[in-house]
Amino acid sequence: MDESYSNQKIRLISGESVYKEQAELVGFCHNTRHPGFLIKSIVKRKQCVEKNCSYLEPFSEQPFWTAQTKRVQSKARQKEEKKQSKQERKARREKALSLLREVMDYANWLIEAYEVPMVITGVSRTVTKNKTEKLIVNYVTDNAENDSLRFREFGTMIGQQFHRCAEMRHTRMPGGRFATVEEFEQSMEKRTGE
Repeated sequence: MDESYSNQKIRLISGESVYKEQAELVGFCHNTRHPGFLIKSIVKRKQCVEKNCSYLEPFSEQPFWTAQTKRVQSKARQKEEKKQSKQERKARREKALSLLREVMDYANWLIEAYEVPMVITGVSRTVTKNKTEKLIVNYVTDNAENDSLRFREFGTMIGQQFHRCAEMRHTRMPGGRFATVEEFEQSMEKRTGE
């Protein structure tokens, strides 16, 4: 007895048999280890599209493939945008670090040129309320008091050199006191374990 088209059974790659008219077939897998027809759930589970499987024969008349192609392209675009964003952040970070190194070098050059008894402890940057970038130059001197007004000119010279506002800040000890050069050097020795 000849089977009609409506009740013809076909084999899926998962090993199960289904009636052809009840299954929404989207392709065929030509892999010799598991040849068979594909339905949407199998294609998604096996990630045939993501793997760019060469054994896959898609039934292009199925609207499923248009949606799959768009989804894969969207994922690829998002991945590329994320990669590009990461590279841009890295470039901005490198540029910022390079600027801070230049500021540190210039500040140390000024100290040597003007023979000022001061040690630069660090340089950072911040954004002010009016959205402008500001350089913060941290330092210590032999005075255990806030003498940043005394070194305002240094901040001005640094700011002019780098076309930004620059502020000199006397470094404080953990207790809140203003640090001296000797105290700063001792704390650095403790950190490095010398």
